[in-house]
Amino acid sequence: MDIARREADLAVRVMFNRPTDSSLVCRKLGDIGFTLYASRAYLAEHGTPKRGHGLGGYDLITFMGAPVSLRSRFFMGESLEGARVLVRSNDQVAQLRATANSLGIIELACFFGDSDSEVTRVWPDEAPTLRPLWLVTHQDLRRSTRIRVVSCAIAEAFQRVGKSLTLWPAAVHESLTMHRGGGGVLNRYCLQLTIHPHVPFNRHPLFAIA
Repeated sequence: MDIARREADLAVRVMFNRPTDSSLVCRKLGDIGFTLYASRAYLAEHGTPKRGHGLGGYDLITFMGAPVSLRSRFFMGESLEGARVLVRSNDQVAQLRATANSLGIIELACFFGDSDSEVTRVWPDEAPTLRPLWLVTHQDLRRSTRIRVVSCAIAEAFQRVGKSLTLWPAAVHESLTMHRGGGGVLNRYCLQLTIHPHVPFNRHPLFAIA
């Protein structure tokens, strides 16, 4: 869904910098930690890459359509020269399954990667890379009662679980998936949190309210 084309009223996005579209209002919710993951079998077969020495010779699982100017900011800033991109997908579940099946190394949000016992952090003693998380809506909707109520509920939810999004090392796994039922504001809108941090800002928000 493209919020800039008004396909959604509200979105949450991971972005390196504050969005600059003048038609949108942005509020920083906090930061999310990202790190590299692989299966234990993959690391046993190929060895663990050495931090700061690049990922040359390793297989990568990544996304589609990343701007060339931003590619150096992914994979925890490691050089990708000589690395092989084996899988490209913007579906985070497909990415995680490919990683669990020993197809390569991937960069994931810590709370998502740590939730799957079939993958492990490549550098468990290394602090995650932090990226800011933005709550975005339209200028002309910012005073809408519906938008204000849901925005406040989202901000409060992230305030409660913010520490679990930047964990190092992994210690607490708190789901941010918001399911139906329960009667809360977020539940009434049936929101679900997913991560698409690598695509352009106005595409694939973490969640959206249409």
